[in-house]
Amino acid sequence: MKKGLYLGIDAEFTGQHPHKNALIELAMIVLDKDLKEIAHYQTLVQVPEGFEITDEAMRINKLDLAKVESEGVSYEQLVKQITKFVKKHFEDKPILFAHFITMDFAYLNYIFGSVDKDKLFWKELIGHNVIDTKVLANTINLLQVNKGKEPIFKSTSLSNPGGLTDTLGVTDYEAHTALGDIRATKEVMIKLLDILDTV
Repeated sequence: MKKGLYLGIDAEFTGQHPHKNALIELAMIVLDKDLKEIAHYQTLVQVPEGFEITDEAMRINKLDLAKVESEGVSYEQLVKQITKFVKKHFEDKPILFAHFITMDFAYLNYIFGSVDKDKLFWKELIGHNVIDTKVLANTINLLQVNKGKEPIFKSTSLSNPGGLTDTLGVTDYEAHTALGDIRATKEVMIKLLDILDTV
């Protein structure tokens, strides 16, 4: 029986431009209505010919390009695998959650469209229901400021020093890996929801 309600997504990239740089690692987790993880998916993704790889991105994600090339899937295979995974675990379109969803969304829309110009990630699988933990944290800060208080979060980065995982005490994960980061994002989301009840 399909019991998924929330779909968490995190990706690693070779840069910040989906038309020039590539998505090279993707992880997804499925949460039920109680925010319990019931399934996950993770893969490396081959860099398509002609796409740029920036030193800064590779320094952050620490991925081995030779391993990515030998073990990764193509963009075409990625679209098929994402589609199969989502349809397996959800009766209806899931509620998507991520940290700074803009990047992941832009890349996945581009990838789906590059494989089939008539398909978009959001249109095919997701819809418009999105939770962004960066937005949640900034909303909490705004509520604090509007009350004349100091913002709770000095940084709304997920895993940089002083970011949300530091501030909220989320430590049991591997930063800057797709699966580690989306599992951290889940824990951050739960803690942010608790804080929203009090501000």
